[in-house]
Amino acid sequence: MEKKKEITATFDQDSKRYHRYLIDEGQGVVGTIYIPKGKEIPKEMIIKLKVKE
Repeated sequence: MEKKKEITATFDQDSKRYHRYLIDEGQGVVGTIYIPKGKEIPKEMIIKLKVKE
């Protein structure tokens, strides 16, 4: 299992309450990141994945 994987997400559009970023294709990870409007948008973000016990 890989210890770390860097991925990129690109701004897609704004909704009424969120900024939406799509995880770019071809990275082995899919999904969307929503950041609430009014919050600072980070330049980089670390997401730690946890496995349920």
